[in-house]
Parts: sequence; structure tokens; C-alpha cells
Amino acid sequence: MSRTPALYALPLFSAAPTSELLPAAWLHDAPGDTGPALLGALLAVTRPDAVTGEPITVAFRPDQRHATWTAPGHMDGARCTTLGDLILHADADGHLCARDTHGSEPRRLPGGVMVAAHLPFLYGVDTAPVIVPAARTLTALGADGAPTWTWVASGDLHAVAYAEGVAYATTDAHLSAIDARTGQLLWSRALPGTGHAHLSARGAHVFAARDGGTVQAFTAAGQPLWARAPGGAPLAVLQAGADVVLVAADGSAHLTALDAFTGETRWVFTGETPCTSALLVGGTVYAACGRLHALCAASGRALALSGLFPHLPGHVSTPHLTHDPARQMLIAWASARPSARATAHAS
Repeated sequence: MSRTPALYALPLFSAAPTSELLPAAWLHDAPGDTGPALLGALLAVTRPDAVTGEPITVAFRPDQRHATWTAPGHMDGARCTTLGDLILHADADGHLCARDTHGSEPRRLPGGVMVAAHLPFLYGVDTAPVIVPAARTLTALGADGAPTWTWVASGDLHAVAYAEGVAYATTDAHLSAIDARTGQLLWSRALPGTGHAHLSARGAHVFAARDGGTVQAFTAAGQPLWARAPGGAPLAVLQAGADVVLVAADGSAHLTALDAFTGETRWVFTGETPCTSALLVGGTVYAACGRLHALCAASGRALALSGLFPHLPGHVSTPHLTHDPARQMLIAWASARPSARATAHAS
């Protein structure tokens, strides 16, 4: 049986669970090449049209599952967001577009803002609520969608992040911090290593690493805190939390939690297959390592796991995780068809 990517909803782990399994409900088939877009009360997925084969975007409420609206075109889950009553996303040529929340035809916004093919939008401050990354720029948008400032990097952007009024960006060799209100460069630091530069920020700390290099921690003011070598392999996971930083090397089933303040190893968790993503929500880590595991962020102790996603040798079944704070649930984009039990649970 072919395994069509699909979306599943899972509750956040409870301190007093009724079962060691996280119950999962099938939401929607999503046979595209990107994960879902979380658009306020709606989820959107891209799939081929049944008649023409052209990409279409289907938006629906997770608690209803039937389509709220359908529109032609592709909507990348990482490259779209909401701004008031507008949905912002990139069109097929990479231009910034907007459509209303009812799925109107997209229109290009003034200013000619471009959107990077591999970087997510950032939420900013009140005067610049959305920051859009392009190949070598960050552009902040005001509440009306008009650009308020543009920062130009010294090279191609590898990764971007935002925390507490500061936008961060990595290039081939540097980590830069930009004031999210003004677009002014606050500081820049060199990054050792080669290859892709990873980035994650939380609170007053930012963490960066290049493939084969060390994970470095800085304060929001640019002061170095610590540096640790993750093992020399390219990273698949770099996720910052309030007290720990999650690190996993590409192709490794080991997920390591480093102390966010000292860099010391707190714990190591080993999954069934290589870890491809991890998400920190409150005091719980949700790790996709063949199956979806819920772990205690402080100790790494296993709390629960999802029994819905089958273990697929040589293929990770849960490559994309999204936290839906409005409904306090996880949205998992998984390469598995719903079982009869899961379909019954969803109906």
C-alpha cells in the first residue's frame, strides 16, 4: 500500500495521562512536498487537483476537517503567515502575495518583496509584526503589509530566528543580530565550521552551529556563553528551549539536550530511527525519531509515544511537527495512511 502523507492531530501530553499512548486523529490527506500552514483558526495543505493535477490549496478547521475554502496554487507551510485579515505567502515566482482568509485570489503586495525558498517567516514586534526573509535580505512589514525596513546581509542567508525584539540571521560564516524595530545591525559574530549554518533563539539567548562545527551560545547582546561540539556531523535538529537546547546530528538516532546556560549535557535519548525534528512545548519535548515520543524536557524521561505512526525502516514517519497553541494540540505531517482505528477516531 502506498503511504500518502497525511495530517494528524495529537493532544499535548498531560501530567496525568490516561494512557501511555498519545491518541492521534487523522485530519486530512496531504500528498504535497511541504508540511501544513497554520493560519489562525485554519490549517492549509497543498495537494494536486484530482482533475488537472495542478497544485491547489485546501484550508480547513482541524475540528471540522471539511474544506473551508479551496484556491489554486501552492502554499508552503513554512513560507506563509497571517497579518490581520490577510494571509501572506510566496507565489510561484517567489514574490510576496496576500489573500484574505476566505481564500480570495492572491495579489502581489507593493514594494516588490521577495521570499526565500527555504526560510520561514518571522513574527516581529508591534510596529513590524512580520519579518520576511529573502535570499540575502530581511524585510519587516507594518500592520498594513507595507515594508518598514530592509536589512541586507553580506551573503546568502542560511537560517533565521526571532526572540524578544531581535531578529537573527546566519550566513556562510557569521551570525548577525538585527533590531526588529529599526532594522539596524546590533552585532555580528564569526561561526566556526563549514557548510550550512543552523540557528535557534529563545528568550535572551541565541544558539548557532555550522555543519561539522560547534554549537555556540550567545546572549541577545552578543556575549559568548559557551561552545560545544555535537560530534562533527551535520545537524538535523537545533531547537532552543527555556532551559535546554536540543541537538541531533544528521542520520543519528540520538537526541541530546544541552543545558542552555552552561552547554553541559543534560540527557541523551535514543529513538528507533534518526531524529528528524523535535519540538519543545512547556516542559515536554516531542521528538520524531521513527515514532513520535513525548519526553520530559528536564530529564529526558519517556512520558508517552504515539502508536499511530508505523515504524518505517529507512524512512522517518513524522518529519514535520507544528504546535497549534489556540487549540493546544500538535499537528503532525506523517507518511502513513490512517488505520481503520484512526479513521474511526477522526469521524
